[in-house]
Amino acid sequence: MKSILDTPLFAIRWFSSKHCAMFFFLTLFSPLFIMAQIIPVPKVEKIPYLPVTTTGIGNTLIRGNDFNDKSQTWMQLYTSDMAVSTEGYVFLTTTWEEGLRAAGIYKDGDALPEMTGLGVNSGEAVAVNAKWAAYGRKFNTKDGPRTDLSLYPRNPGSAVDPLKKRSIQLPEQVLPITGLAFDDKRERIYMADDAGVKVLSLKNFKLTDFNIPLIRAGKLEVDSAGNLWAIQRATSAYAYQELHGEIFGSEALDVEHALEKAISPSDKDSFIAKDKLKGFVGFDFGKLQAVSRFCIMGDMAKEDFRALKVQTSNIGRDGPWIDVATPQDKLYSWPEEYVTIDAMRPVRCVRVIGPGISMHRMRAFAPPLMVPGRVLKYDPDGNKLPQSIDDIAIPMDITFDARHQRLWVADGGTDHQVHSYTGLDGVIKRGSSIGVKGGWRSQKGRISANCFENIRGIGTDAEGNLYVCDIGMAGMCQSRLQSFSQTGEPRWNLSGTSFLDAVDADPDSKADLFSSFNHYRDEQWIASTLDRRRFPDDARANGNALVYGVRRWQGKKFLITTTQHGSPMCVFRFQDGDEAAIPCAVISPRNTAKIWPPHQPLGFGSFIWTDGDGDGQFAPSEFSKALREDSDTAFQNIDDDGNYWFISRIKGKRYLRKIALTGLNPHGCPIWNWDSPENALYELPAPLQDPKARFGGFEIDSARNEVFLFGFPADKPNECGMNWPLGRFMQRCRIDNGKLTPTHNADLLHNVIIDKRNKDQAYGAALCGDYLFVAYAHHFTVLVYRRDDLTLVGRLDLGPQVLKPLMDGMHELIVRKDGDGFVLYTPHYVANAIHVRRWNGKTTGWMATPMPTLEGNTLKWNAVSGAVSWQLERRTLQLDGWGNWGLAGKLDGQIQTWVEKESFKAAAYRLRAIGNDGAKSDWSATIYQR
Repeated sequence: MKSILDTPLFAIRWFSSKHCAMFFFLTLFSPLFIMAQIIPVPKVEKIPYLPVTTTGIGNTLIRGNDFNDKSQTWMQLYTSDMAVSTEGYVFLTTTWEEGLRAAGIYKDGDALPEMTGLGVNSGEAVAVNAKWAAYGRKFNTKDGPRTDLSLYPRNPGSAVDPLKKRSIQLPEQVLPITGLAFDDKRERIYMADDAGVKVLSLKNFKLTDFNIPLIRAGKLEVDSAGNLWAIQRATSAYAYQELHGEIFGSEALDVEHALEKAISPSDKDSFIAKDKLKGFVGFDFGKLQAVSRFCIMGDMAKEDFRALKVQTSNIGRDGPWIDVATPQDKLYSWPEEYVTIDAMRPVRCVRVIGPGISMHRMRAFAPPLMVPGRVLKYDPDGNKLPQSIDDIAIPMDITFDARHQRLWVADGGTDHQVHSYTGLDGVIKRGSSIGVKGGWRSQKGRISANCFENIRGIGTDAEGNLYVCDIGMAGMCQSRLQSFSQTGEPRWNLSGTSFLDAVDADPDSKADLFSSFNHYRDEQWIASTLDRRRFPDDARANGNALVYGVRRWQGKKFLITTTQHGSPMCVFRFQDGDEAAIPCAVISPRNTAKIWPPHQPLGFGSFIWTDGDGDGQFAPSEFSKALREDSDTAFQNIDDDGNYWFISRIKGKRYLRKIALTGLNPHGCPIWNWDSPENALYELPAPLQDPKARFGGFEIDSARNEVFLFGFPADKPNECGMNWPLGRFMQRCRIDNGKLTPTHNADLLHNVIIDKRNKDQAYGAALCGDYLFVAYAHHFTVLVYRRDDLTLVGRLDLGPQVLKPLMDGMHELIVRKDGDGFVLYTPHYVANAIHVRRWNGKTTGWMATPMPTLEGNTLKWNAVSGAVSWQLERRTLQLDGWGNWGLAGKLDGQIQTWVEKESFKAAAYRLRAIGNDGAKSDWSATIYQR
């Protein structure tokens, strides 16, 4: 049993009797008794390991913690295009995959170890034939943007030969390549872009003079007769058209003020209207023009900013003028402000008027001109043929099924199906279709094998099997690859989850987990919660796509999302029988995402949006703006009762501010008001009140009246850099009588090596049960503290089952109770999955993780201290894809080898040690046999 002299109080361990008497006198009767206890910083090597089990969800294959182990594969993040070889090799490509698997190759339900080495960006287009795999890439170099055609030779029995890559530079190719197709008979390759179709000869690897003018040319295919089929891509609903007009102002053009520079994003202080009463600057489009958005960037940070107005006129620059927007708070020089204008009422001019205007930038946008897509046919000389497919508004990809003489077309419109067409040389007719009409939303968001959403690629092999890759409504944040037989029966599938996302459990149903976009039950993906068609301005489709948590208020379930830097908070509600998360509230301590949401009040400051009519759409009357002098941008939390807390700076002092949840409106949307009598304001204590201190975050438990503050005091600056670090100091405070009273201070480990990488530091925190969990940046090591006194309990490390990524956002650690223990959810963003760590709540029972190796059919591993038995699990690649983990053997602790006696196309193994009294090691790295 510890004596009081062994406690960390003042780090005192020995006293004389005289000192002891003085100590007890001071602690009982002196004001020093109420001072915060100081907890010394621990040494890394002294921190005990806590027993933990690491697994992953969200991806068919979880990438292990060894960059050099090429067998560690996964379903890649995003897909731009897809090509399928006759043997059934599937080649995917993307312009962004942070785990370096942009050009993933797949076959028979497996993600193959074969790689092209193209890393993060393999381009928007890919094509394959018997001799080559080709990728069209536009990328940045130190000398500027560059476009290459990357060619990989193919050998029988393998996907590509990465060592014999041939890169062909295309210096005149300014536009991204959007489609590729091989013409085997003429030994050439077609290349599409927004201007048309070109040809590169595979005899001399040079561009020819072949050209087909075709605006927004897309995916390409060549039929058996050598004819080219090309998609003309439909205009995106988000493709706002920038407008150009004559710039006019209240003063004449001159060299000093140069009004014509006002639309240049590189210029600062482009125009100043010195008229102190009614200076103005604007655009004259020369004719009536539909305008949907007007962007301004200017230094309007002055006392009379509310005199500024955005006005439109349908006559001309002399008016008359109609006010369309007035800021409620200061405008700053960055970022831009976006004013929503009614495009149904065309205007001739738009202007900004106010005293002493200083304008940096102006831009105006028309709504997208929606041009339907189509599929066109050309002969080998580039002459347009009469056949075309015009009954699909948004064709996404095409592929020929030579065996059945039909063309498959992926429908990116509302049907979300793959349609077949015959009669390709005469009268084209639509035949059968694969996929549930209407996609995921036709099933209320439920996921199924033959139901697609946002198809990005299709292809066929020599047997007539069809391959489909869709990416969901998130737009670019996950990929699912499926194979279907000739008759449309599902064969296998691979899937991944959204970028940089974790999950949180429904408080009323711990088996139901929600990420920003997806719903998992028993760790299986069952639904998508994003309905972009019904709610086009959904926060998650506009960058606010990291899950913050799931809450229950008044019995209703709510999903909360945010961004990497933690602002704003976006709240969604649910309706019975539908998986869609309906936008219902946004609360932001300082608005910096100016282009979203629409109709927001102009100007710097806080805003609350509450969905007043329950339609999930933003309306001007639904915003509430609070005017404040300043704010710390990212530091905010929502407690279990729904109260919103954030850090505010008022007249140079930092405060913790509470905006109370006052109820739900008739549509079930949470209500927060800036002036509610239940709100509260608490001045931060020292040392984080110091103006020279840097605040890093906080965790709140209003039920226990406790708050934990983090940051860098003035005398303990950040030595490690990075975007949003938590700090090197933490402070436990009680909320008493309207004040924050510090009880304990502790230094956090900083600029240390915790797990191989140097310069590591605390990056995020979570409060759960009796513990405070602090996550470190480089490998997501989590240190566990007792919340009552900030004493360190131990560390929870990710096991070798998963790759240890960089922590990249302040709210990425989510911790929940799990029986007597805890479960930790964190994103696995370089492998497109979600970490799951389980700690039983005990401080003993940790065992080292075994390190197995595979030689032929024999699995070997090292001895582990305390092991009395081994648990060996296996999963195998079946005809329908990878199966679940199952017990392969429970072995005596003296055994260190095991022989696989069965035969599989591919198998994966994991092992852990079992000790006495329930002790278990973490799972080993997954060992693959392919």
